[in-house]
Amino acid sequence: LAFAAMTVIPADRHYRTTQLQVSFLRVGRNAPLDIHAQVVAATRQMITVRASFVLAGDRLIAEASAQQIVLAMASPVEAPLAAS
Repeated sequence: LAFAAMTVIPADRHYRTTQLQVSFLRVGRNAPLDIHAQVVAATRQMITVRASFVLAGDRLIAEASAQQIVLAMASPVEAPLAAS
């Protein structure tokens, strides 16, 4: 879900997850799976994403959703100049 959010975040911003929900629908045992994620909505302050976890044969085993709050990057703190 975080990688989907990264596709829409501006370079001068970062985000924090404020909500995460996972629904497990069936057991997936030691098998490769595909994760399909998409950004459902993105505003200046919030990103909402959803994902489906699918086994071979299009067997859905879990769904997830998350919301991230968009924050401004902190300005770098400059070191004080040494007194001569």
